[in-house]
Amino acid sequence: MRVSQADREKWNQRYREGAYAEREHPAAFLVEHVPGILAKQLNTTESSEPLRALDVACGAGRNSFYLAGLGYQVDAIDVSAEALNRAQSTRSDHDASIRWIEHDLDEGLPADLPLADLMVISRYLDLDLVTAALRQLRPGGYLLCEVHLATEQVVAGPNGSAFRVAPGALRDAAAGLEIISYWEGVMHDPDQAVVAVARLVGRVPFK
Repeated sequence: MRVSQADREKWNQRYREGAYAEREHPAAFLVEHVPGILAKQLNTTESSEPLRALDVACGAGRNSFYLAGLGYQVDAIDVSAEALNRAQSTRSDHDASIRWIEHDLDEGLPADLPLADLMVISRYLDLDLVTAALRQLRPGGYLLCEVHLATEQVVAGPNGSAFRVAPGALRDAAAGLEIISYWEGVMHDPDQAVVAVARLVGRVPFK
């Protein structure tokens, strides 16, 4: 189902009002895993072309800027024009390495995306996009996915099953990927908020 105009405007309004402005640093999950992944990829690639990354539901681009700073050529996708406008107005030494794409992810990924070496989904729930990683990543490409987890505990983040994955469902959606690591549980964010998340690092098998 396509994002309704009302939902699109809801997100645009949130970003116009300064939502997530305090989130200037990349997600801790990426900082934990991406440098090691990049080192492995640089050691195994034979191409002189830059490695490509796909930042799904990029918002105002904090993870996109981080990936570009590491040397990836980044395709950054979000439904909110306001979020992308904020991202493009942020001064960065790596602007030329990021392509900002306004797109309704409820329609899947854009058809004209190049294959990527890394795909990042940070706290955006759409298990179809997890499954799509098999088609969108090159052999040996990595998927990093962190989503809110359904729990009976009192935690920060969105309410309702539409925004939280059931236990085990993220791993099931990644069938076909080689699972490098998987974790579900309750933890503290860097701002000390208590959150429940599922975290997956997977890799497309080499043929």
